[in-house]
Amino acid sequence: MDSKKINSSHQPFEALQIGAFRWFVAYRFFFTFGLQMLATIAGWQIWAMTHSKLQLGYAGLVEAIPSIGMALYAGHIADKYSRKKVALGAMFFIQLSVLGLILGLGSGMENSVTWFIFAALFGVGFGRSFMAAASFASLGSLIPKEKMSNAVSWSSTIWQMGMISGPAMGGLFYSWLSRRSEFAFEWCYVVVLSFLFIGFLAFSRIPIPHQAGVSHQEKIWDRLTSGMKYVFKHKVLLSAFSLDLFAVLFGGAVAILPVFADEILHAGATQLGWLRAAPAIGSAGMALLLAFRKPMKNAGKNLLWAVFGFGICMIGFGLSTHFWVAFFFLFFSGVLDSISVVIRNTITQLFTPDHMRGRVSAVSSMFIGSSNEIGAFESGLAAQSMGLVPSLLFGGNMTILIVGWIAWKAPALRALSLRDPQQE
Repeated sequence: MDSKKINSSHQPFEALQIGAFRWFVAYRFFFTFGLQMLATIAGWQIWAMTHSKLQLGYAGLVEAIPSIGMALYAGHIADKYSRKKVALGAMFFIQLSVLGLILGLGSGMENSVTWFIFAALFGVGFGRSFMAAASFASLGSLIPKEKMSNAVSWSSTIWQMGMISGPAMGGLFYSWLSRRSEFAFEWCYVVVLSFLFIGFLAFSRIPIPHQAGVSHQEKIWDRLTSGMKYVFKHKVLLSAFSLDLFAVLFGGAVAILPVFADEILHAGATQLGWLRAAPAIGSAGMALLLAFRKPMKNAGKNLLWAVFGFGICMIGFGLSTHFWVAFFFLFFSGVLDSISVVIRNTITQLFTPDHMRGRVSAVSSMFIGSSNEIGAFESGLAAQSMGLVPSLLFGGNMTILIVGWIAWKAPALRALSLRDPQQE
């Protein structure tokens, strides 16, 4: 990466003028829509069948295990082979996993329904590890560096739109179908599969250049660990990844939303869909606002304050007893999370050379992407052992403590400005 500062000129739609980037955000929307709809329907079905907080936690764990376990190898594959082919192969595998769930539910083996769901989520986690490494690494080859911050903002906006509409549609569609068909869950999964396929087709249209080949003299273990070594060497990357890792790990409330909606708010599937979409609504609005702004001067400090506020929102959500109060806190948790996502993703793209992007993206997936599922397990386990509301208060307070610790230990992050990615 050269030593030039990011150009201070800023046009809000400059990234969307690039055709390949438009296909990229189309893929992100449809595939995110499908995966979020899947998570909402699967979570509601597990809760309806088992009424077990721990089972909801297990649902996150079975998706996280393959995603984390394969992440480093996925990054190696994404940097060695065609990223487009790797991503498309991973998406195809995810679709096969959902198709297997549909066929399993249609087999009439009622005692095995939970296992079919867990198997599908395991397959989704496996495929997602390769998809995340290859697709996110591809973004850097589509966008000039001076437009990267704008591209990340738009990418985050479109992604959050999928995060909004997927859960909401999942709740609304199931609520409508459950009154008309005994196969409501099966039809919901068919809709999930159709949106995943549209995302697959959109990604297939992206003209991703093939990255430079790798040295055959480099040992496989060195390549598998080089992404992790790179992140630990660059303290800004390490601090940003760690901040989001622990914030999501302790501050996530999405996994136990079916329980909270049922036991605390006495809400149904439709309200659950809107609660699950609330953070994404706030996040999409903030990401859209950031697309119209120049890169933030005090990005590091803004990142720390955003995650601190996220912890406050989780505490407020845990104390909520009314649907709209809970929606309010989840909405603003999304607003603050969007600031974190845009800053962190911009840092990742600007601080990482192209030949390392697959491996660093894989490390990012290990730190952040899969922490959602590990956080889901932690939330389910904490809710089972501590109680629902105390577990949310514990998570919010732990998030605040982590922010304070990283702010103290990472002066380079506090001083970070997105206008000058060279400073560390």
